[in-house]
Amino acid sequence: MAKRFTNSEKWKDNWFKNLNTSYKLLWLYMWDDCDHAGIWSVDIYIASIRLKIEINEKEAIEVFDGEIEIIDNGNKWFMPKFIEFQYGKTLDPHVNAQRSVLKLLHDNGVDCEDYLYGKAPPF
Repeated sequence: MAKRFTNSEKWKDNWFKNLNTSYKLLWLYMWDDCDHAGIWSVDIYIASIRLKIEINEKEAIEVFDGEIEIIDNGNKWFMPKFIEFQYGKTLDPHVNAQRSVLKLLHDNGVDCEDYLYGKAPPF
């Protein structure tokens, strides 16, 4: 079971508070269901069942524009703010957990240079 930090200030954030209830719930679900690099394997069908709401994938992409990066031909969504919130502004390749995050980003085609502290990780 993954444990995550949560930002109680999100309820005051203009972007988040302007989401309708269904997309707020989907966003929270994605945040909890993603891997430790902030990459969510898109499964709208399962999310809809678990959340008991109808989700339109194309509409969700529009609603989350600027908050997600579509990767792996649309099979995965990356939430860049997840990294900074969970780990800080940069990732240190000498810290095992952070090195594995950098590897996941790299393996999924996400440019990890923006998150890297120091030299490139050994992978």
